[in-house]
Amino acid sequence: PSFPDRGTGYNHWDPATQSWSAIPSSRLESNRTGWPSIVHTADGMEWVFSHNGNNIQAMKQDLINGGGWVEQGSIPTSAPESVIWNRACAGGVDGNTIHLIASTTYNGTFINGLDQQILYYRSQDAGATWDIVDMTFEGMSPPMWGFDGDTYAISANGNTVAVAIFGTLQDSYVWISNDNGSNWTRYVMNDFPIDNYQIDSGTDIDNDGVEDRITSTSTSGNVGVDNNGVVHVSFASMDYIDFVNYYDNQYNYFRASGEIKYWNSAMAGDPLDASDDFLITAGVAPGIIEGVNVVQEQLGVYGFGGLVNHPSIVLSESGEVFILYDAVKEGSLQGGLYRRHLFMVKSTDGGVTWSEPVDVSPNLDGNNWEYNVACAALRVFDGKIHMT
Repeated sequence: PSFPDRGTGYNHWDPATQSWSAIPSSRLESNRTGWPSIVHTADGMEWVFSHNGNNIQAMKQDLINGGGWVEQGSIPTSAPESVIWNRACAGGVDGNTIHLIASTTYNGTFINGLDQQILYYRSQDAGATWDIVDMTFEGMSPPMWGFDGDTYAISANGNTVAVAIFGTLQDSYVWISNDNGSNWTRYVMNDFPIDNYQIDSGTDIDNDGVEDRITSTSTSGNVGVDNNGVVHVSFASMDYIDFVNYYDNQYNYFRASGEIKYWNSAMAGDPLDASDDFLITAGVAPGIIEGVNVVQEQLGVYGFGGLVNHPSIVLSESGEVFILYDAVKEGSLQGGLYRRHLFMVKSTDGGVTWSEPVDVSPNLDGNNWEYNVACAALRVFDGKIHMT
């Protein structure tokens, strides 16, 4: 959006008074920004990182001594194009390392062979200095043709850091560091069956002259690291097809398809084992069957996704894994379009098996409300799952 007053809105729940502060009427920053990430470091600071169209800028406030929000300038970069659409988290043994990833713009300037690149930044002293800037990950180079903004996620716990990137007609990866971001191992988390695929090449897998429908990610996914250093990844799948005789640099996708998939580093094999054997179906749109009780024309478009979307991983201290996601709701056809509700699934055996989806959406005033962007806090806190 081009609104001139765009920026970070901030509110705070006070556990002492059991209430929220006043609804904000203005942004935190003095300039126009977007895509804020909130981070808490162990030294008592609360950070907000956002992009201003050129680079990533920071603000922080002291939660111990007070004083309000103070602008901290921009994260250092020498990238030859704008750095935007950031994600950030805190980690390190002392909790004072900030890990940040961001995307460059798609404007014809290439970094490591890609017009749009994912860059990594690290501060090990709670934002005072940044000892890693503009780092690219292994594999983020041709013949891969790149990823889009908002198709990646980052999480950390102690010295374990994980970055996941979700592709369409190409492999999807998770990079894992066990030394607080100094060294990384790349895992093939979802294998696209045609290696180094280039758009308009045709998705005929079995060479029978007919283009095949292929399942990949919808680019919507999430990652979390538990207290044992196990990396958990979930994404929404969707089906694709691409025709060799149409040279338009585009492909087709099926919005009436998709499941919630799950992967973790404990069950994975060799890092670059190009296999889907380690993917587990964790969630579905209950009762919805493509071509039986739903067709694409009955699904509203919310970004880029199918029957299910926006998985959020939630981890408990006792080892339970939850996934919150939104999905088409059976029986919710209204005005020619199906509505969506929020569903949750649970695993108590490290992600091997999953419960049936539970609809956790409130039915406000009996109206057929829609809930189409699932979001939950990564950790169970005080025995509760916190979600919006």
